[in-house]
Amino acid sequence: MGSTATSDVVRTYNSNPALFLREFNDAMIKMGNLRPSRGVQLEIRNVCSKVNRNSIADM
Repeated sequence: MGSTATSDVVRTYNSNPALFLREFNDAMIKMGNLRPSRGVQLEIRNVCSKVNRNSIADM
């Protein structure tokens, strides 16, 4: 691993999966509450790993 800080976090989550899940859940909720920037077009993907047909990305 690159840094001791990163490896410490990885070890902590590896030894405590419940902590990882709780903190991941909290982070996803926090990200979901972020407001989009003004003037930015957004779309919700039907499949996260694929761009929607007729996507704004095609424009």
